[in-house]
Amino acid sequence: MPAIVHTAGQPPRTHREGPSVLVLLPTRELAQQVQEVAKDYCRAMGQSLTCLFGGAPKGNQARDLERG
Repeated sequence: MPAIVHTAGQPPRTHREGPSVLVLLPTRELAQQVQEVAKDYCRAMGQSLTCLFGGAPKGNQARDLERG
């Protein structure tokens, strides 16, 4: 939550500047849980997020990163 609030106060970024926040978690399950909780907050703040983890198709994850 602090990261979402912090990035909301930053100047707008142009496409392809890279991520604003990187959150590293020890398990895929925890990463997916955090994504579920954070997605509504991010949408409300006009931000996007994606969850990347090993064992998932790389094509879908690459597409999500490309979209921002």
